[in-house]
Amino acid sequence: MDTTTAPSAAWVDINQLAELRPAFPKRRIRHLIDGAHPRYDAKGQMQPGNGLASAIAKVGARQDGKFGVVLIDLNAFDRWVDTQRLEPLRVRPRLPEHAAA
Repeated sequence: MDTTTAPSAAWVDINQLAELRPAFPKRRIRHLIDGAHPRYDAKGQMQPGNGLASAIAKVGARQDGKFGVVLIDLNAFDRWVDTQRLEPLRVRPRLPEHAAA
C-alpha cells in the first residue's frame, strides 16, 4: 500500500490569494485566471493558455449564467509560480570599496 499522498488542495478565493501572496494584486490574479485557458486571438489563431487552469475551480452559477465563486488551489498556484521562472536570479558581484572611487 502506498502511504505517500499528494498535498491536499488549499482552496482560496481571489481576495484571500491576494492577501496571502501580496506580490499578486487582485487585478493581476484576475488577469491570470482569464488567460488560463487556450483562446483564439483577433486573427483566429489559437493562443495557448498560461498553464494555470489546473489550479482554478469555478463553483456554482448565478442566474445570469456567470460563475458564482472562483477558487484557486494555493499549493498548485505556488507550484505554477515556480515553473514560471525564466532563469535563476543572478547576483552581480560587488565592487571593492576602493574601486568605486
